[in-house]
Amino acid sequence: ETSLLPESSYETETWVLSPFRGRSVAVLGWQKLEKLLVLSGHPARNLVGVVWEDNAPSHRLLAKSGYSDEGLCWWQGEGESGWCRLWVKPLPSWL
Repeated sequence: ETSLLPESSYETETWVLSPFRGRSVAVLGWQKLEKLLVLSGHPARNLVGVVWEDNAPSHRLLAKSGYSDEGLCWWQGEGESGWCRLWVKPLPSWL
């Protein structure tokens, strides 16, 4: 079994409810998370986003925010499964 995740990764698990989409909520949250992880000395070296394959708006947002598309992965959870894209952004060593 091969993992697409680089070592020392932290998944953002970002979910923005529809009334708040398009207001930069996710981007601002990712920026704050980056600062928090780096300044706190957290061992994470990468932020990771996993997005359903057909969610084009989220793919565009991640690409625009500096994440790189690492490929497809299969996700299976309680009652849901499907192909997702894995996005990775290295954390800065300092801010």
